Amino acid sequence: MVELLLIGAVLAALLGGGGAALVRQQRASSNEQLRDTAEQRHARQLLQQEIALAERLSSTAADLPAACAGLINPLVLHGAAGTWRIVYGLELQGPEAGWRGPAQLLRCGAPHGDAGPISGAAPLRSVVLDRLAADGGFRATVSGNGVAITLQPHSSSGGLPASTINARLASAAPGAADRFPGCSGLCEESDTTNHWRPSGGEIAGDASKRDIVHFPYDRASYTLSEPCDRSLCTVSGIPGAVIVNGDLLVFSDQELTLR
Repeated sequence: MVELLLIGAVLAALLGGGGAALVRQQRASSNEQLRDTAEQRHARQLLQQEIALAERLSSTAADLPAACAGLINPLVLHGAAGTWRIVYGLELQGPEAGWRGPAQLLRCGAPHGDAGPISGAAPLRSVVLDRLAADGGFRATVSGNGVAITLQPHSSSGGLPASTINARLASAAPGAADRFPGCSGLCEESDTTNHWRPSGGEIAGDASKRDIVHFPYDRASYTLSEPCDRSLCTVSGIPGAVIVNGDLLVFSDQELTLR
């Protein structure tokens, strides 16, 4: 009887230790999957925001800056009047040690300033998303003013599904056209309406006119003060603005009328 009790105690200890190890492994796997999901979400937001800034899109290797040569399945974002180019594409080997691969999504292009990509700046290469499939990990299909993007994780990502991203130029968004890509401040003035582009400072609207402020990114990229109304509204983001006597905020994906 004593021997049986001892054997039972040993088995219970072994099973308990194995169970704890299994729980730890499951938690680690779950945490890794959550991190991958967050990175996918970041990649989606970055792509949509920068595509909204572009004047046009292309997917030909001939449009790549020399610093971005070699990227697979490239998507090229062209700034207004060719002031900048940003390329997204697949690379089979990361620029630094420690990437899991076998492929990464890279962003190659002008760094950002307060008002968006810096015109004329030397392109920088940076990894946006790791652990993508070598075959079809990043595919972009340009159609008119929009693009459909597929991200296919590698099997080492823990079975994450493929992610589909649909984005379009801000100038193609109904009722939210980014009409002034090269302007900051007062961009167009008429007897009844003023059109503005923020540059990080204050926008002083005209109480006798309809003041419309155009932002380059989608609504989710900005934080609005509470209250945010016609008399005063602070929009935090890049670029942000403190708006006095504003009437309408136009984001790349929606409009917001100030009361």
